[in-house]
Amino acid sequence: MEVKLKVNNVEVVLGIETINDIVYNLPNDEEYYDLLHQLALSNISSIREKIADKDCLSKETVEFLLKDKNATVLANIVRSDCAKEYISDKDIDYIMSVESEEVIENIISYIDGYENINQTETIDKIMKLENDYLMLKLANSWDTPKKTLKKLAKHKDPDISKSAKKTLDDC
Repeated sequence: MEVKLKVNNVEVVLGIETINDIVYNLPNDEEYYDLLHQLALSNISSIREKIADKDCLSKETVEFLLKDKNATVLANIVRSDCAKEYISDKDIDYIMSVESEEVIENIISYIDGYENINQTETIDKIMKLENDYLMLKLANSWDTPKKTLKKLAKHKDPDISKSAKKTLDDC
């Protein structure tokens, strides 16, 4: 990928560090959708990670980044405000197949904001992973259904059980 900066007929080719800095500092604005999409096509994960962290991206860019293989890109895009209206159950299945605790933890944290997923099914899929760390995150989440919290309240891990009971009491 070649990126050039042109100012009054003076043109320079930008290096990776400069490109990363520019992507990080680009405003969250629709006028940058096309530029951000072109940069999202980069084979450089650090650029895609910074783009996925933006709160204003086109649907096309969000859908492209939701198929990324890099866990950090996925961790960023699932918490991005602009992605919440596009993430589907199919995307959740792919994202969970990457098997990253950080990514799934972000799904748990932002699950209430996703407009096009079945939250109960997603939580059931997370429970089936039988990952105690993720179960603790579910036990601490007010977005976890009471039925699941009651199940977690009986968990053999005392921290999970205690957290689920506390969340149930606080709801």
